[in-house]
Amino acid sequence: GLLIQHYRAMHSGADMRSSTLKAVVIHSADECGASNGPDYANGWGLVNTAKAAGVITLDQAEPGLVQELALVSGQSITQAWTYSGSGPIKATIVWTDPPGVPPAPALDPPDKALVNDLDLRILGPASTTFSPWRLNRSSPSAAATAADNDVDNVEVVAVSAPSAGAYTVQV
Repeated sequence: GLLIQHYRAMHSGADMRSSTLKAVVIHSADECGASNGPDYANGWGLVNTAKAAGVITLDQAEPGLVQELALVSGQSITQAWTYSGSGPIKATIVWTDPPGVPPAPALDPPDKALVNDLDLRILGPASTTFSPWRLNRSSPSAAATAADNDVDNVEVVAVSAPSAGAYTVQV
């Protein structure tokens, strides 16, 4: 509730979408677990409300940091910037997906229910492509890896030690 109130104060009374709140909370969460990225035991980590509020505040100083956009089928969005090389790069996308076809009753059914499969990538210098985290449902104790994620309506791309240069976020 406090993050919603803070968003309203920073954005002339406007309400943020539920997907925006989820993205800000995931993006600013503190790592929790043995490996970087999400895991089945700890999800995206520990909620850090102060960091989440900081992201909302920083959006005022750097407009476009938090964006609420709409896509139509087949459309893509790209945003380019030059990076100084100090600190990690992280991008998070969350969308509200319409209900999919319910799977047949089973324990942990393998059926995919995602209707809109958005793909988040960061393109870096020397044609480097950074992919989002993905968990392996067949090996729940395994660390998340960077790979195409076609099962979740959340994608996070993290580049821990990026070099300076031209980067593009692509959806």
